[in-house]
Amino acid sequence: MMLVAAGMAMAFKLRGEPRCALTWFGDGSTSRGDFHEAMNWAGVQKLPVVFVLENKPVRVLDAAGQAVRGRPGATRPGLRFLRASASTATTSRRCSRRTRAARERAVTGGGPTLIEAVTMRMHGHAAHDDMKYVPKEQVEEWKQRDPIDRQEHRLQALGVDVEALKATVAQELDAAVQQALQGPMPSPEDVLDGVFCDGEAEPLGDGHAPWSGFAKGDA
Repeated sequence: MMLVAAGMAMAFKLRGEPRCALTWFGDGSTSRGDFHEAMNWAGVQKLPVVFVLENKPVRVLDAAGQAVRGRPGATRPGLRFLRASASTATTSRRCSRRTRAARERAVTGGGPTLIEAVTMRMHGHAAHDDMKYVPKEQVEEWKQRDPIDRQEHRLQALGVDVEALKATVAQELDAAVQQALQGPMPSPEDVLDGVFCDGEAEPLGDGHAPWSGFAKGDA
């Protein structure tokens, strides 16, 4: 979604809207061409977009026997690079602060930011991925500093009922899933309606996106 976020940010800029696009991706994505394209376009155009890179310190051998890992330091003119990690791991509080600051910078014309969050994926990509390529001791080490667990413990120490919050979120998610399942299936005949700019339609749309908390005309 790196290029998609850059495209959204371009629309925000052209419409003069105080909005910011935000996207997340893993270190493997930094080896792809669209990563470099998105960073370059966002930097040159000073787009209001924040890129959050989840950089996992896992060394994996490629087909040539070389150790490879994410290369987040590839910056571009106009693109600010920040690390959200304290020493060797990222905390959710630090990542939140850095992201909020980057968002404020973006909506005021300061340009894009690439934030590196040093973390570990505790599970495989899907059912077929058992993560045998990751040393078990490394996984166990990162379990002790998992940012989600650390945030839970911090909130519990402040008197927050974390389990009640989890239950509330789970109920909301279950309700949303049921609502989606009960909805009609899209028709093949009109599934592409409104996806592309046709006829007299406004090329950039009307800018109204209630799900994002933004309403056209807001300051």
